[in-house]
Amino acid sequence: MQVLTVVLLGGQYHCHPAIAASERGIECVWLLLDFADFAEETRAAAEGLPTQELRRLDEVLGGRAAELFEAFVASGRAQGLAGPWSSTARNSLAQDYSFALLGRREAHMVARALGERGICRVVDPMAGTGLHARLLSEAGLQVEASDAQPGTAGGFCWHPVSQRFLEAHQLPSNSDAGFGGDCSHSALFLSWPPRSEAAASALRSFSGPMLVVVGDRGKWHGSESFHKALEENWSLVLQADLLTWPRLQDDLRIFCRVEKRIWGICFVPSVVVVYLCQ
Repeated sequence: MQVLTVVLLGGQYHCHPAIAASERGIECVWLLLDFADFAEETRAAAEGLPTQELRRLDEVLGGRAAELFEAFVASGRAQGLAGPWSSTARNSLAQDYSFALLGRREAHMVARALGERGICRVVDPMAGTGLHARLLSEAGLQVEASDAQPGTAGGFCWHPVSQRFLEAHQLPSNSDAGFGGDCSHSALFLSWPPRSEAAASALRSFSGPMLVVVGDRGKWHGSESFHKALEENWSLVLQADLLTWPRLQDDLRIFCRVEKRIWGICFVPSVVVVYLCQ
């Protein structure tokens, strides 16, 4: 049996290759969680500095968080995420980074697919810590991010995230209420929306032509009315598998709004371009 020598956090020991793979994942998680604590403490200590300096600091911290998360995703793709540590890692990273394991590769895929259809702006009303907004912004998209409770467990955001609530009575149909202005050339981004009606309300209010959904196709995310609206009013144009936590099967899907369909072509009057839908 092959045995590897592993150096982890300053200690050296011998282990089976499968355990070595787990240790690499554990080290990535440790670095991410340690950095989240460091970022929160650094940002708190910097309060009172000029706004420009704070923005520069936030940019540095957010960029480093994206790099560390990408390293974890790359490790997971190469070695897998199975192990007794994965459940704890999933819950901890969901609080300080993201539940979905969306990496830079997927962010660039989204930016490319939207760009080909004339879309350069994304609105993310459930942005959480802002990690996805950070990745999409790095990929070249303009991102309007908000959340009812923005930030990590300590309240820090990896990308600017405003506090905004998605209440059904506050979101008239096709009004773009809560999305930072006109969305006629924007895509709505929803990652693991809750089982409540919040995502359905956001979808009803959003008037833009494109939608990006990260989740497990309804087993654990989104309400019945949300998935019904997807089926009736949106057409899939791109689907990509993601790295997932054990026992989950989430993916990334991009949809176009179907306002009129003739021979498989989606016509969206609010956008200059006309494009094919699968």
